[in-house]
Amino acid sequence: MWCGFLSTHTMASRIRRHDLTVSDQIRDMQHRYPNFQLVRSDAGMSWTGQLIPTPLSVTYTIETTYRRHHSPQVWVRHPQLQVTKEDFKIVHIYREGCLCLYANEEWRPSMTLSSTIVPWAAEWLFYYEMWLATGLAWRRGVSSFTGKECLGLVFQNPIFRWRRHKGVF
Repeated sequence: MWCGFLSTHTMASRIRRHDLTVSDQIRDMQHRYPNFQLVRSDAGMSWTGQLIPTPLSVTYTIETTYRRHHSPQVWVRHPQLQVTKEDFKIVHIYREGCLCLYANEEWRPSMTLSSTIVPWAAEWLFYYEMWLATGLAWRRGVSSFTGKECLGLVFQNPIFRWRRHKGVF
């Protein structure tokens, strides 16, 4: 399913003040992502489904896990990401392999997974593809000059530099 991540964050997720129940999250995910498969366990729940960040992207299979009173986590199950442990900090992946999608304050249990976590995963995959294609890592952050949120160049992918040095590009 193609995910137009730039337009999926809704005001409703910002307006809600109460924590959503597990049933609320399930109902919302089933409505917004009906092709995602839900699996329930004692540990919580997980959804597995396909995302295509842009019309030119490959299809990714992601797994989103959620337990009430815990932060949601997302793993890319297929295709395997082309990163090494040294790249984890560059492309924002935690040690256990789940994606780093947000700062602690950015996601709250009053937000739906479907309007935050899934689109953020699609956005993460978009920037991952840009990093693979160009060797440049882009990241959202706060400008040290203006104090405003910006998108900036971080540094180059070492594999890209090696390929360019060897004449592959």
